[in-house]
Amino acid sequence: MLWFFFFDFRCHIEYICLSWMLIFGLFLAIFPTVLVLLWLLHQKGLFDPLYDWLEDILGRRSEQPG
Repeated sequence: MLWFFFFDFRCHIEYICLSWMLIFGLFLAIFPTVLVLLWLLHQKGLFDPLYDWLEDILGRRSEQPG
């Protein structure tokens, strides 16, 4: 009779739905945290060498006369 519980799809669907909700909840918690961390590092000037490198490659954008 134990094999019958293996084919109880209602139980499997519940666990699949719970795992997807958990993954979605963790994503919702981690995504803003990473954005704030990147913004704080940007404010501290960590990415300035990267910006300088990109300006060297792409060239400085000339300002349009207003």
